[in-house]
Amino acid sequence: MRTGKDKERKVKQKKRQEESVLEILSINQYDTKNHCYEMASREYAYMDMLRIRTKDRTGMDQEDITFDNISWQRFYLMYTEDIKIIALNFPVDTKVQREYYSRRIAKTKNPVYQKWLNKELAIYNNISVYKTNREFFLMIFAESIKQLNENLAVIDQTLGIGTQGNVDYLSQNEKDILLRILNNKCTMTRRNKE
Repeated sequence: MRTGKDKERKVKQKKRQEESVLEILSINQYDTKNHCYEMASREYAYMDMLRIRTKDRTGMDQEDITFDNISWQRFYLMYTEDIKIIALNFPVDTKVQREYYSRRIAKTKNPVYQKWLNKELAIYNNISVYKTNREFFLMIFAESIKQLNENLAVIDQTLGIGTQGNVDYLSQNEKDILLRILNNKCTMTRRNKE
């Protein structure tokens, strides 16, 4: 015998199934002129993504670390819009090194040298299987192109964009791959080389 709760649950499930991909993802298209995504959301009309440049803090001077901390503090104080920081782990690509050592093993006739090359190949195989690089991305939102450009200007002033800054622009291909990874958790996280 069905109760009222069962009927309500079926109605909720049916409504959930009727939602379109556009309602869930809320991305209309990529705007090639402004290099950002147009959103279908009522709250925001545009979205852009930037790569956060990570640094090895153990090898940095204390002044450089302090400068980076202050620049991130300034960013959080001056940037008033919504942001999303995304962290992804990517497997280390050692394909070039593994191919090199495989060629060297095939060419060498010295058994001692071949043993050393096999050890190196095993190390690179192990790295490709178990080691990952963590990369961070900054997702920004805006109601208009003007506001998006103002937000990018604030990011450039506080963090710096480009080779000397703390963030970098992403190409359309990199943004598409990032969205594909975020929207499909079963996707392999290997980056395609452009």
